[in-house]
Amino acid sequence: MLNNTYIHIPGVGKSLEQRIWAQGIHTWEEFLEIEDRISIPSSRKARICEEIKKSSEHLAARDHCFFHNVFLLQNTGEPIPYFRILSHSWTLKQQDFRSLGIK
Repeated sequence: MLNNTYIHIPGVGKSLEQRIWAQGIHTWEEFLEIEDRISIPSSRKARICEEIKKSSEHLAARDHCFFHNVFLLQNTGEPIPYFRILSHSWTLKQQDFRSLGIK
C-alpha cells in the first residue's frame, strides 16, 4: 500500500503522482528499475529516487512514525485515512501494521 504512493515526497503533488502512475509505474521498485525512461526532469527524478530509497528503509524498519510525520507535513496537518489510527495512539498492534501494508 505505502509503496504505491509518491505524495509524501517533497515536490510531488497529486498531479505528478498521477503522471507517474499514468506511465505504468505503480510501485517504488518499478520507479527505481526504470527511472531512466520516466518522463520527469532529471533533478526532480533524482530527488524522488533518493526519497524512495529513504522511504523503503523506513518501511523495512517498520518506522510508522516517519510516514505519519511526512504525510502530516505534506497534507496540511491532516493524516490520510490509513494513518488516522496513528494520530490517536502511539501503540500499534500487529494487525494495525498489516493494515498499513507493513508485515
